[in-house]
Amino acid sequence: MPEKVPVPKTFKELSEAILNGKYKCLTAAETIDRDYLRGRRIDYMEKLGDIIEVNDRKYSYSERFADLLDDPVEIIIPRRGINLLLGTPPYVSVKISVDYFGIFYFGVALKKEFYCHEHLNQVMNGINRQWIV
Repeated sequence: MPEKVPVPKTFKELSEAILNGKYKCLTAAETIDRDYLRGRRIDYMEKLGDIIEVNDRKYSYSERFADLLDDPVEIIIPRRGINLLLGTPPYVSVKISVDYFGIFYFGVALKKEFYCHEHLNQVMNGINRQWIV
């Protein structure tokens, strides 16, 4: 069955759809996604970040995530976050974009004599591989 409104597949299409009022776009209040979008030197990414900031389109991790999906909405969240919040495969009808705006590597600085470094490495590898500790 064809969709009523085509789903944006890239950030450029997403920016155009939001400017036209077809969707509202949300980012987590606890993240720097809005600042990251506004700091890009790509016109449509900056516009997307500005629209989200001006219209105060944020959600909190303390909210019930599935309730955010009632309206035509686009949510900027890592793919692993969708899997964690909605299950794998998602138990509600969602479309996941193939586009992304960054890959972030993280590290933890430890003192040489830190006694739990092996356990910490196991936990970090588990988080990275999507199992829950």
